[in-house]
Amino acid sequence: ELVQLTEGAEESAKDFAEMSASFLQKPGLDNEDKVNRAAQPIEEAKTEAVNKIKACQEFLKGKAAELRSLPSAQVTPKKLAEAKKEGEDEAKEEGEKEEEAKKEAPPKEDTPKEESENDDAEKEKEEGDDQGEK
Repeated sequence: ELVQLTEGAEESAKDFAEMSASFLQKPGLDNEDKVNRAAQPIEEAKTEAVNKIKACQEFLKGKAAELRSLPSAQVTPKKLAEAKKEGEDEAKEEGEKEEEAKKEAPPKEDTPKEESENDDAEKEKEEGDDQGEK
């Protein structure tokens, strides 16, 4: 039962993450009404994911005593190797997705405000150094 709950929660969380990522790519979101309409399905996906995660938590709370009394699983070298390989494959996929997202995202640029704030801070520091020397 927990496996089914967990798989459902993972799928919902994955769907939410994908929808959120695609939201940033949507063109034509130039006013608040359009943004709100486009965000509605994402909000619903978030609510679904949160509810499924809460169901997993409630299951664990309700079955805590039973789960504590279960014998621990025996981990064999074969099972450990399979789990490690699966984790490496997932990490590789995530890395590829991140690289793809970096290529698609525009480079960040310093805003003039940030530059002027940095310049002001440097001038104040220099003035303070000059006063200290006098």
